[in-house]
Amino acid sequence: VWKGFRELQIDLNDALFVLRHGTICGGPEFDAMFGQWRFTVQGTTVEERELRIGFAFAEIDGLLVLNILTE
Repeated sequence: VWKGFRELQIDLNDALFVLRHGTICGGPEFDAMFGQWRFTVQGTTVEERELRIGFAFAEIDGLLVLNILTE
């Protein structure tokens, strides 16, 4: 993911800003391969760049993990 962030010239703060202030697109989609529900949020970064982010929650070794994927 971090490599993808670098290629798109965004950072974690951009992604978190869009997750907080963006709009959920459609409904959740179930990813049968990973057994997770995936959500998509679209919005703009502080620098007003359009960004669409897919994310899913997973539990790994008792920890709640947020997977963020840029699209």
